[in-house]
Amino acid sequence: AYMTSVLVYDSLLYRLRWNGSLSCFDARTGETIYKETVHPSSFIASPVASDGKIYMVSEIGDLYIVKAGREYKLQKKLALGEVSLVTPAISEGMLILRTASRLIAVSEH
Repeated sequence: AYMTSVLVYDSLLYRLRWNGSLSCFDARTGETIYKETVHPSSFIASPVASDGKIYMVSEIGDLYIVKAGREYKLQKKLALGEVSLVTPAISEGMLILRTASRLIAVSEH
């Protein structure tokens, strides 16, 4: 089985499991805040965060953007069009994603 890395962002700990289950915990107390299914797909890449958003890429190449915080809110789903097995990178306001044959940079600007 694959294990993604946990993510600590704004005093919350996020755990994305391979089966698409996203759990959020208070990083100080360990209290469970929520547990939701992002999508019943396979996730190998670890989640990353920036600008109040959690970014997750499924193995089939869908990018999920969840609002960071104590309430689960899926903000957007984008299809990358092909398999992606790599954790995204964030640099200078850009989200950088790698698929089987492409390198993609996404920016809100």
